[in-house]
Amino acid sequence: MNGMKGSATFVMAVVSAMALAQPYAKYKIEALPVANPPGTPRGLSDDGRVAGYVSTSEDAPFYWSRSEGTILPGQYPNNHGTVFNDVNSAGTCVGVTGLSAGLYKALTWSSSGGYKSLNGLPGRGITWAGSVADSGSVCGVSLSLTNGTGRATLWEPGKAPRDLGTIYDQYSEAVTLNNSNEVIGTSSDNNGLHGSWRWSPTDGLSTLSALSLGEEAGVNSINDEGVIVGHSSVGVHARPTLWRRGSGPELGALPTGFTEGGLRFVTNDGLFFGEAVQGLARSQYLWREGQNPMLLTDLMDDSWSGWSLRQVHAFNNAGQFTGTAVYQGVQRTFLATPVPEPSGFLAALPLLLGLGAKRKNRAQKRLH
Repeated sequence: MNGMKGSATFVMAVVSAMALAQPYAKYKIEALPVANPPGTPRGLSDDGRVAGYVSTSEDAPFYWSRSEGTILPGQYPNNHGTVFNDVNSAGTCVGVTGLSAGLYKALTWSSSGGYKSLNGLPGRGITWAGSVADSGSVCGVSLSLTNGTGRATLWEPGKAPRDLGTIYDQYSEAVTLNNSNEVIGTSSDNNGLHGSWRWSPTDGLSTLSALSLGEEAGVNSINDEGVIVGHSSVGVHARPTLWRRGSGPELGALPTGFTEGGLRFVTNDGLFFGEAVQGLARSQYLWREGQNPMLLTDLMDDSWSGWSLRQVHAFNNAGQFTGTAVYQGVQRTFLATPVPEPSGFLAALPLLLGLGAKRKNRAQKRLH
């Protein structure tokens, strides 16, 4: 029995060491058959659906899923320019359509239900929707037709739109939400002050502090554990920042050689997607706490041969990301998916188990 325990301990120690040495998967790329000109993806669901828009004389929305292929829903009726900003795992897309110059309406769309508009808060008829959760809840902003002031808004299925409040009087906007209807957003006033906040159904609105006095906090994503990511900035200079429930801001990591940047997304299992900045250079990277960040360009498998990454637009909890890249001189819309390395520690398990058995046998021989 002691020999078996020693063997298991040896194997697990080696496996753990190898796992720590390879914390990030490689990524394969596939071109999405969107349209010509290529689409700009804005949303990516956890099951890999993509939504965005195609730039023509008037922006037109697109939706793609592996089962349905590409769908071009066309313009919202009697409107000018429609954009999808996000999509959930039920295939519900949310976005905005232009009514006329300076007037917009938030909307939802699905292949089964078509378009539906989202009404604003009382006295605020201009609406914009930026994010949709798998629960069907949508967040965005409702603006006044007379003075342009905005209020962060939550649309929950079957309920009237909810005013989430603001930390500054002039304007507040909901950026995104998680599946518990925790919402993050930004606020501003007429004096140029900007700030970020978290809202929850139980605790209401609370301000998110930046890393240092004089910096402004900006937010991009919140996962189902309530971890928020973004940046703390002064002017154009930014530092990656994260916030956990009940605690203050924490400094995130940057890849070697970079001094500025921000965190753009965090998965439910703690994988951070960031953007690092050095002068005019901007690079996307991955980071797990306790590990060194790695540039996405260092995690591309052979399928990326001939591709030149242009921009990453959206991420999901499966670790996928979507964006635009150039292949054979043509810009294309793509989906990148993590692929576990077959040469990693899982492939080495049979060998490790064999080594453990030999250790056990040697130990048994010494007992006789």
